[in-house]
Amino acid sequence: MAAANPYDAWGVSEDNEDTGDYEDVDQSNSSSENTARTFQQARGIFEAEVNCVEEVNLHTDMDSCEKNPGHRGFIPADEFTVNSLPPHYRDNDIAKLIQALAQITARISIKYTSSNRPDFYPGSDKPYPNADMKGKTRLRTGSGWVWRVNIFSGGNNRRNKTKACPCQECKKSRNPERQWAVIDIYTATHMVYDEAEGAKTTCHFFYDNNRNSLAELPSLHGAVRVHNVVDGDACRMTYITHDIQLASKLQNSWREYKTLHTAVGEKYNTTDNDGQAVAENDHKLTIIVSHPHGCSKQISIGEFVQRDEMDYNDAYTKYTYTTPTCPGCSGGPVYVLSRWWWWGCDHPHGGQCEENENLNYSGIAMY
Repeated sequence: MAAANPYDAWGVSEDNEDTGDYEDVDQSNSSSENTARTFQQARGIFEAEVNCVEEVNLHTDMDSCEKNPGHRGFIPADEFTVNSLPPHYRDNDIAKLIQALAQITARISIKYTSSNRPDFYPGSDKPYPNADMKGKTRLRTGSGWVWRVNIFSGGNNRRNKTKACPCQECKKSRNPERQWAVIDIYTATHMVYDEAEGAKTTCHFFYDNNRNSLAELPSLHGAVRVHNVVDGDACRMTYITHDIQLASKLQNSWREYKTLHTAVGEKYNTTDNDGQAVAENDHKLTIIVSHPHGCSKQISIGEFVQRDEMDYNDAYTKYTYTTPTCPGCSGGPVYVLSRWWWWGCDHPHGGQCEENENLNYSGIAMY
């Protein structure tokens, strides 16, 4: 009998709408021993930035970076153009796609480590990241991206009949907000393990250059729900916000990214009758958007060298690639040109391969 798919509980629908009740806090840490046996072989050095200050300068901090001295291969997000791409991929649509993806990429900071973190990976004797920090408030930073945005107004939405915002603040208020948004953020499980950590997590947006100050940037604070697949190292956080301007901007950028993702996929990949790529190894271009060292947003470019299919379902994969990364890149979106699928980016960056320090790897996701 096939092993259970640990992602089944996520309840993804093609129209990108969640059928969950946002009034309820619902944590789910899915696990599969079969996944652990498969994925554990490729576990490497995870790339959360631990104990960093709130704002640092990437280019003055380069001397202390042991992995990538000088930070070669990072392009500031606001300087990325079509000419930043490899010569044979200098396509305006690809450049616009990555720019749209950068707009929905967030800097993630966590100020608490849950006592519920396991000591070891499921089914192994390998220590779980930050297990030695349980119960501590030591800061760590990483990356993530917008996975979904839903904006609500009064009781007009067919999936939410409440007339006021369901957040805890509004529940206690005599004048609750009548317009609110629900924003899901995707990252890696080793970044945000559960709701105890999610409640202490902040996502900053549009941190695109060193002239920005985090205090001046729009942000989301305190996830109300965390859904993890521990073995696949995938995490989805849910936030409720009253900042409709931010929600609308992120929603528009997300829609632009999805439109370009489909257009680029159709241009570069051969598909079968179900719309899935059949020439998946023809284009190995692999791009990551992230916040290395908790600094301003950077884009790095490489190619994947290996694509592993999971034994419980060959639709679920992980990638190994040459794309440059550093601590703080954990959880950032990994864009693979030949991974054409209607959903868009699903693979969070994981870390550096132990067996080859020149290679990095992703978490598990579809295709």
